[in-house]
Amino acid sequence: MCLSILPLENPSSISLNFHEIPPYSYKITKPSGNKACEQWESGCEVVETYNESVFELVRTDDMVVTAGYVQHTAPCLGFVIEDDKSLIQQQENSARKLVILGDTWNPYNLRYAARNCDVLVHEATCEEEKLDMKAMKERGHSTASMAAKFAKDINAKSVILNHIGPGIWLQELSHGPGALSAARSLFSRPMIRAEDFLMYHLPPKH
Repeated sequence: MCLSILPLENPSSISLNFHEIPPYSYKITKPSGNKACEQWESGCEVVETYNESVFELVRTDDMVVTAGYVQHTAPCLGFVIEDDKSLIQQQENSARKLVILGDTWNPYNLRYAARNCDVLVHEATCEEEKLDMKAMKERGHSTASMAAKFAKDINAKSVILNHIGPGIWLQELSHGPGALSAARSLFSRPMIRAEDFLMYHLPPKH
């Protein structure tokens, strides 16, 4: 399984897009001969109306995608992509699980579905010291430390921080990697700062 962060090729193809600038999309590919699940793509900010807050969105021959709403200033979804456990003859924890959250200040609606994931993709828009929780809610975004706390709470194996805010960029220019030190102190497992066109390979478990 390979995660790629790519420019959204055709934003107009998504009927509801709440972003003021062109968003990025995620492409999840499986390098196998299974044509039914050769790739699954999702542009961010796709909104539908459902009766349940967490629901099965896509099921293919060997993959299940669960979606759920996360709290933002506009409707936004998070996605849990995992191997179909019914096809794996080994232990249940041999299934791979990838969690990708949209813009959010509170993703805890997905905490049970996301638990024990191999990779969590979580935004880190806001600077740690600039905003209190009320301001976070008004903006609808998170700090890197909030991402780290959620990762720890769901027992994620690793975190990819995306949607990095300009204030954090400036901190990195002056402080280097120390700009994310508060988050790293809360989550001791691998933490990656995403960049455009990042590719992350999640190999099969044995």
